[in-house]
Amino acid sequence: MSKREFTLFLAIISIICLIVISFVVFKRLNTNNKESNENNPEEFSIYESSEYQRIISEPHELNFDQEYDKGYAYLVNDSGEIISNQDKIASYIFSDDISTESDYCRYIDTSSKKIGYMNTHAEIKIPAQYEEAEEMKGGFAVVSEDLDKGYFYIDQNGNRLNSENYKFCDSFNDFLARVEKMDGSWSIITRDNRTVVENYDSINELPSCHSTLTGIKDQKAVILKLDMYDEIYETKILEDSDSISAPVFDCFAITRNNNGYGVVDIISGEQVIPNSYEKIEDRIIEDDGNLIRVKFICKNSKGEYEIIEKQF
Repeated sequence: MSKREFTLFLAIISIICLIVISFVVFKRLNTNNKESNENNPEEFSIYESSEYQRIISEPHELNFDQEYDKGYAYLVNDSGEIISNQDKIASYIFSDDISTESDYCRYIDTSSKKIGYMNTHAEIKIPAQYEEAEEMKGGFAVVSEDLDKGYFYIDQNGNRLNSENYKFCDSFNDFLARVEKMDGSWSIITRDNRTVVENYDSINELPSCHSTLTGIKDQKAVILKLDMYDEIYETKILEDSDSISAPVFDCFAITRNNNGYGVVDIISGEQVIPNSYEKIEDRIIEDDGNLIRVKFICKNSKGEYEIIEKQF
């Protein structure tokens, strides 16, 4: 046996011994921990308790339905139990609105044909008085008593958020919502009745999990930033674009002017593809959480397609 072979042999033997010793030590420690838990029940893991097992076995989302009897609608819970309103007031119940015990759901009143809100016990919380009403989310809902007079927000007590009516209202996205005023201008308001953005020509849908948004102000595309305190500020006005899409992954947006479509880097505000194409489609080809690689399929004025790859 050569010296090199002998050295390799010793190394292998050492590794095997180390594995065996580690296994013996681990097994002994595990046995001691088990005995300790048996002698000290209070040291049992909470995950082994019957209470924990009961909680995790319960459904995390309620599934209500409705049934009918002689033209009246009734709530039906997960167990098939009918929860009736004593006044038989509902002809239809929006049972899909309910996912937790604290939710309200909309109902259509049998007599007035208008919409109100009831809780999961079929108790009327907001009387039927609305011509249109959206699902209540986060304690607020968009409603209208007269479509010609616009929409407004109410809370779970039926109180108005403010006295103003809007041509269009989004449901609140966490703390914020975009609205179109009766004069056609767009704003972003907060749940505590503050206006944080106003006098925009249009505002794209607010992102649910990203911090950048876009809109048009004075016929120019604008990139806005949402900070951790729910304050919004303009970061870039795109002088050469009069239209912009909602941001994609906080990375880029499609822009446009009279010359055609282009692409802007949302973070830097740089126009990475000029507004010169008849059509642009994007395909994300890689997303590792830090960088995103995108292929843009661009159709030029000659009807030809160019493939442009960018990394954000």
